[in-house]
Amino acid sequence: MSWKQAIAGLGLAIALAVLFAATLGAGTAAAKLDCGPKVWVIGARGSSETPNRSPGKTVGPFVEKLKKIAGSGVGSEGLDYPAVAIDWKTRADVQTVEYLLSVNKGEDRLVELVKERAAQCRDQEIVLSGYSQGAQVVRRALPRLKKQAGHVGAVVLFGDPGFDPNTWANKGGNFSPKRHGIFGLPNKDFPPEFDHVVTYCRDGDLICQGFPNTTHAHGLYAPGLTTGAAVKVADWLDLFRPPICQAATSVSAIVDDSGSMEESDPLGIRRSALELLITKPTSLGKELGLVEFGDEARSLLAPTPVASGKAALLASLVGIADDGAYEDDGSTDYNAAFLTSRLDQPQATARIFLTDGGHNDGDYENLHSGGPPTFVIGLNIGPAGEGNEEADLLGRIAAETGGRYFPLVQQDGDDTATQVARLQPTVNEIDALLNCQEIQTQRTQSFSSPGQRGAPVVAQFLARRALEVVASWPALGTDLDLVSASVRNRKGTTIADLAGRRRIKGTKRKRAKLAVSRVEGETFETVTVRRPKGGRTLVVRFGAVMLPGPVQVSLQIQSVQPASPTEGKPPAPPGASPGSPGSPAAPLRRVLIVDNRVTNGSGMREDSTPVRLTTQPWTFCGSRGCNIAGTERWSGGTYDAATCQTTGERTTNGNDQDPADDGNPERFESTRYYGVTLTDGTFGYVSEVWIRAADRGGLGLPPC
Repeated sequence: MSWKQAIAGLGLAIALAVLFAATLGAGTAAAKLDCGPKVWVIGARGSSETPNRSPGKTVGPFVEKLKKIAGSGVGSEGLDYPAVAIDWKTRADVQTVEYLLSVNKGEDRLVELVKERAAQCRDQEIVLSGYSQGAQVVRRALPRLKKQAGHVGAVVLFGDPGFDPNTWANKGGNFSPKRHGIFGLPNKDFPPEFDHVVTYCRDGDLICQGFPNTTHAHGLYAPGLTTGAAVKVADWLDLFRPPICQAATSVSAIVDDSGSMEESDPLGIRRSALELLITKPTSLGKELGLVEFGDEARSLLAPTPVASGKAALLASLVGIADDGAYEDDGSTDYNAAFLTSRLDQPQATARIFLTDGGHNDGDYENLHSGGPPTFVIGLNIGPAGEGNEEADLLGRIAAETGGRYFPLVQQDGDDTATQVARLQPTVNEIDALLNCQEIQTQRTQSFSSPGQRGAPVVAQFLARRALEVVASWPALGTDLDLVSASVRNRKGTTIADLAGRRRIKGTKRKRAKLAVSRVEGETFETVTVRRPKGGRTLVVRFGAVMLPGPVQVSLQIQSVQPASPTEGKPPAPPGASPGSPGSPAAPLRRVLIVDNRVTNGSGMREDSTPVRLTTQPWTFCGSRGCNIAGTERWSGGTYDAATCQTTGERTTNGNDQDPADDGNPERFESTRYYGVTLTDGTFGYVSEVWIRAADRGGLGLPPC
């Protein structure tokens, strides 16, 4: 007898059993709950996993990784329910009854727990996660929890017996889109009231892909996919901010203004980049000090609150005129630069240091030491760790302060405009790091004629109040404008746009009108879009209004909490309390997030072979005996943490034998490798090709 026949033959017996199960576990007095952590995970283990109240072998690693990311900000408990075993080959009729009773009891208990926690812990976000039978428990409970959906920050399922490959939810794994779970397609999709849902299924998993598969793949969700799930939930719930990372409130910008900048930056993009930094709405809560240097250094403007002193800050940029501090004699003095910054702004919680040349005025006295995180830009200077003394020093300054090094080296075939076009996006990326955030989406688009529209760019709000879109370009005389912006809900339906007049598809309601603010400069435009109720995904398009010629435009999007104009107060002086803005800075995290995709023509696909750490910085280690077993990662997985960088054999995610991907913007090649030290002490190398784009570039790490 097949399991389907067994279920069909149970008839009234199952119906009575389900009715009986609904009464189990009812009505005990609610205990006082732990409402301290920001996030509380309730994990439902799979069939036959023991002990009771444990999240199990799959949900457990997901919870532990989430706790590693957020520390004490995450609490958890395992769901108290039977989680009975079931063998589909024998006693199917009896065991199916036991299984359904177990699922119903788990469903009732989960609903009870969520309602209690939502009532008692109003500021706590709940994460529901289940594996196998536990996934079915969670999914079946959701329709009964619609009123509590605002308290549920995320739902994460692994190996769901009711997996639907066509669901609106995020889907993880390498499943077949033509197969569904062993219990068939669910009667209804996930309720739209729940903001963030992801369901993982592995191809070949009998439980979520059905017959004729086996259960082997069902046990392979950890650690690769569970780690990716933790990263996704951390992004959704804004947990990727370690307690040691405090948003910078007092920033010192130290800018090389020596005569050599006439050649390195003839368009004055340094000034435009600082103008972008000053005018961003997220900068309203900061103060900014400006120092220029060459053979000497001077303060262009004392530390000034951006909210009240924006005009003075912008006017001071005129002083950046390729003349050093006074009369440049051709030398570059890092000592003078850092000393001036330390004297003028001892309360600085971050520094931006930009130069196009190495220190060449006596010995460098390490005046960066003991200072705040320093984000270093080496204009026309290569990466650290490759034998270049100038680059190695810049990399060391960043690494020793917990900042990051950005080597903007000019590539073969790059003209000056192409090179300096990288500067504004780099300063914008640094600004994201100053706010303990990262650029979520980055694209480069080419415009050749007025009236031309760029391709749509998509980004998610990630549980933040707004998305900030920055378009920047190197050529004066360029004018770009936002020509369309729309927001979709989790079902993909457009619910808001710039006009707010059209009807929402399938309803009688009109789309909401987006709340949008703009800041325009000669070489950039910043657009901030507030998240409408129910909004999940933003789609924007820019168009060319005026062009002096073909122009490359950088588009960057990050989720933000817009600052209020009242947040322009100067920061408090240095204090003794750990973690305060004035306390000694701790290094930013260097957790690497894996991107295991390869080019597929103009698109990308997940490689069939996972990323692995290797004993040497080599390629093709599977045949050369240098793979490290147990270090496999798929996209979204992490390596905790990178400790150094080196060079090795060239690696690419493209196809050298096929020109079809030559124009793919995500095609990448590199000879840089990161040295990774895992928490168990294992050390190995991974090419930066297999790391997400935001984590490439060396991260300011020292040589291996």
